[in-house]
Amino acid sequence: MLLLNILKGQHDKLGFSKLDDEIFELLCIARIVEPTSKLNSLRVLADLGGISIKQFVKLLRPIRSGIVTINGKEILAELEVPESVKELLIRLSSGH
Repeated sequence: MLLLNILKGQHDKLGFSKLDDEIFELLCIARIVEPTSKLNSLRVLADLGGISIKQFVKLLRPIRSGIVTINGKEILAELEVPESVKELLIRLSSGH
């Protein structure tokens, strides 16, 4: 937990806290600690005591759609999650 707090402080000192994006912050810290895949970064975060895979999945839940601006026109981009990805997320959130 000490390492996590130190790295969060450095993240803030570099000005990244202005982004106000907890997911970005946690993934940056995980990749600094152990350069690995994005998916494996969740394990690194759990090892650091920062956040469990289940908590991370909960952070992502509100991000199901977004507004994209193309040539000044706003388009609602809704994410349809494929069944294989849904199954993977369920397995991750249950710890398997």
